[in-house]
Amino acid sequence: MKTRIFLILLLTGILSPVRGQIKNLLKKVKEETVDQISNITTEDVLNKGKELTVAYLTRARNEYDQTDFNYAVSFSDNTGFFESEEKYHRLQKGLLYVLSPESLEERTDEQRAADYNDVGEVLYASGKFRSAELSFLAARTIYKLSELEPCKGAALTTSNLGLLYHTTGRLSKAEEFTLDALKMRRDQLGDIDGYGASLNNMGVLYKDLGKYAEAEEYLNRALEVTRETKGSQGSAYAIVLNNLAILYQVTGKYEDAEKLLLQALSIASDDMKEKSPNYVRLKVNLALLYQLQERYEEAEEIYLDAIRTKQNRLGTRHPDYAVLLQNLASLYHLTGRYDLVEENLNKAIQIYKRKFGEQHHVYAGALYDMARYRLFRGETKKARSLLEQAREVQREKLGVHHPACVNTLETMAILEWQEENWNASAENYRQVMDEYLYQIHTYFPAMSEYDKSRFWATIQPKFIRFHSFALDASEEIPGITYDMYRYHIATKALLLSSTSKVKKRILESGDETLVGKYREWLDLKEYLSKLYTLSKEELEADRINLDSLEQVTNTREKELSQVSELFAGAYTQKEVTPSDIALRLSPGEACVEFIRINRYCYLEPDTTVVYAALVLDRNNYRQPGMVVFPDGNELETSAALRYRRLMQTARAGEPFYNIYWRDLEDFTRKAGTLYVSLDGVYNQINLKTLQKEDGSYLIDEKNLVYLTNTRDLPALKDRLEAGTFQRKHAFLAGNPFYAKGFDWNRMVTMPLPELPGTQEEVDRINELLLQQRWNTRVITGEEATEEAVKQVSSPALLHIATHGFFLEDLPDGRQEKVFGIEPMKAAENPLLRSGLLFTGADNTLQHIETTGSNRKDDGVLNAFEAMILDLDQTGLVVLSACETGLGEIVNGEGVYGLQRALQIAGASAVVISLWQVSDEVTQELMTRFYRYWLDSGDKLRAFEKAQLEIKQKYPAPFYWGAFVMVNS
Repeated sequence: MKTRIFLILLLTGILSPVRGQIKNLLKKVKEETVDQISNITTEDVLNKGKELTVAYLTRARNEYDQTDFNYAVSFSDNTGFFESEEKYHRLQKGLLYVLSPESLEERTDEQRAADYNDVGEVLYASGKFRSAELSFLAARTIYKLSELEPCKGAALTTSNLGLLYHTTGRLSKAEEFTLDALKMRRDQLGDIDGYGASLNNMGVLYKDLGKYAEAEEYLNRALEVTRETKGSQGSAYAIVLNNLAILYQVTGKYEDAEKLLLQALSIASDDMKEKSPNYVRLKVNLALLYQLQERYEEAEEIYLDAIRTKQNRLGTRHPDYAVLLQNLASLYHLTGRYDLVEENLNKAIQIYKRKFGEQHHVYAGALYDMARYRLFRGETKKARSLLEQAREVQREKLGVHHPACVNTLETMAILEWQEENWNASAENYRQVMDEYLYQIHTYFPAMSEYDKSRFWATIQPKFIRFHSFALDASEEIPGITYDMYRYHIATKALLLSSTSKVKKRILESGDETLVGKYREWLDLKEYLSKLYTLSKEELEADRINLDSLEQVTNTREKELSQVSELFAGAYTQKEVTPSDIALRLSPGEACVEFIRINRYCYLEPDTTVVYAALVLDRNNYRQPGMVVFPDGNELETSAALRYRRLMQTARAGEPFYNIYWRDLEDFTRKAGTLYVSLDGVYNQINLKTLQKEDGSYLIDEKNLVYLTNTRDLPALKDRLEAGTFQRKHAFLAGNPFYAKGFDWNRMVTMPLPELPGTQEEVDRINELLLQQRWNTRVITGEEATEEAVKQVSSPALLHIATHGFFLEDLPDGRQEKVFGIEPMKAAENPLLRSGLLFTGADNTLQHIETTGSNRKDDGVLNAFEAMILDLDQTGLVVLSACETGLGEIVNGEGVYGLQRALQIAGASAVVISLWQVSDEVTQELMTRFYRYWLDSGDKLRAFEKAQLEIKQKYPAPFYWGAFVMVNS
């Protein structure tokens, strides 16, 4: 009898509505007379408690979702998940048995184990984690001692322990038990339903551990299994979609995350009650995404509604409630409602402390949020104490490589910066930057280029803020410029470098199957590029799902990237440091790295932009020189506009040398050859054209060699030493027949002007090549087609003379296609807004085109298509066309346009133009360049010599300065 009363009191302590009614009953007993008391026995109390508990559990079954208890639901703020809520129909059966007249001892071992598991689930759902753990362990012990394993009940209990350890921050044990449950379900039981749940739980756990590649793999597999076993319209499927969305959010893919969250909510709205815990969670995750997208009003509305729901269901002492308070505090910080930030954070911290203690990573996360708020308020002493507490817990519970731990260390570095503790800040920052490089090297191999770009967008601001700190610290720590140089070359053109590396590994792997899959992926990309030319109506008519094909293409690329890691050992080189670069410099040579820096005022970004130029030579590699151009905003706006206008005219003008270079004189005075890597607005300027007040130009003093990244200098010198003409195969294209097949009756505007001068240019170059015994293929006129160019197979030289284009902006609401591309897709991707024009292009440009997804040649080769050209052994691509060097500038990555596309395709060097060029002078420049190159074998010197000779004949930079050669 005592045991049964204890169980009732335990359960009524869990079920607070029942507890209140029991208290009322006891109060009534107390108020009765002695005679009346004698008529109320302990059995009456027991029966009343049983009656109320049964009634509550029955209501709970109807109120709660019916999703399998096993599915972990991830909160998007990485704090975990606390209110586990489903399967009350089974809990009711087990718990009501405990309250029945039968004796617990009369149950079988399997039944008793199930009862303990059921009680553990209720304890877990109500936040009594220690009691839940004891109950789960009791169940697991019975299963083991009774030799009942493996069975579904044992797998369920093991999985529950994994969830509990995940929730309570014991992550290594969580991984152990969750994997055990997964293996039992998959290998021993063939329990596909349970296997899907375990896959989901592993995905959520690995996401919280910062193992993003593994997390995505598990969650995608969970989607497949759940779709097969439960369909794509149930709560379980919605939960897995939610968890994958949160992973996408963490890695910066906000648009993809929003799509999945909306899909999950749409499914859940039919299968979950609106106030159910899981549905509220899905909405809260959407709110945090809205917060990241600066849709603050929508986010706040969801948060406040969720808080009201949690208060009613759980009261104000539950961790789920604390999560919402923490999110709301973050929102109020962003929107300037500072009086509410501290209040909500303090409440959340106290709840976590009471529920989990001070050694839980969630508690540490709340301390971190409070520390950043204190730091923002200038309360550095209080912030320091909070950060030290948080970091100690995170290092112990999450490990030093975990993103949360790195974020805390970065904030500590910012605190030291704010207090002007320069050396302490620099030391912390070096650790932080190295950790971010570790994350890049760890996560990038399993990502597609799209995934990498989104993930890099979340990390790049960290490096920019470091550079902002380094500017402030440079007088106190002169050697900080070494760190600036090192981290900049480690990350500059990172996406371009990573994509090229994967391609190289695959093609040189010797694995024919892998290479075949790579070729199949290229075919998919080419097919996709053609689909971008179709309207929505045309896609629907052909029954083509463009979004689905994009997803398939992206998935294939990730698979190839992962497999390429098997061959990484043969091609992965050690980090190239400033010291390594300096050792390859000859006397009289130096490197110049430009860095565009958004200034930060400690935690908060500023609107000020500055440019730093780091100068490296053989003598200063431990402390590269630095020049700061403080008015970056001016360089990028009015000065850049004036420069471009001047370059497009054949007249003298403003001495831009003073604006963009003069302060570098002292650091580069002794260097005759400069290897220069540009950033930001400097990508739109040919430094050689910068004119001094005395009328001379920088080209008159310096031999400038452009590199994508000065880290590439050792490889460039190796190529030059190996010789240029190991393969004498050239492909030349020019003078396309743009109006081929043009319907003059449907003409909207004047067709493209023909370029007969390019015929002469190509013929001259071909003659020079043949004299040097090159094998050449020349296509001109009607033969100069887009499709013919796409068929090139790694010629040593690719020369194209035609019209080029780049559209910087598209007007809102544009309906007409953009160079044959649907306007919405063109707006999303700058590589679709730049390209080259070939035979038949007039039809496409004037929308007089043959429709259909099978059309191969529209006369327009955009940069997206150029990426998949076969240029792996191509030493030089020359684009003798107007404005082929233009594109969308991405800080730290260069120009998203034809130059980038051809480098991804494999070209070692690319000659491009920055403004419209004179056909006659271009012919002469190109002819001189090829003559000198073929005679000397040094394309860098040959190009410089040709430009100087044209300059003597035509002094204005308009004639000789449009073309630049960029080496990668």
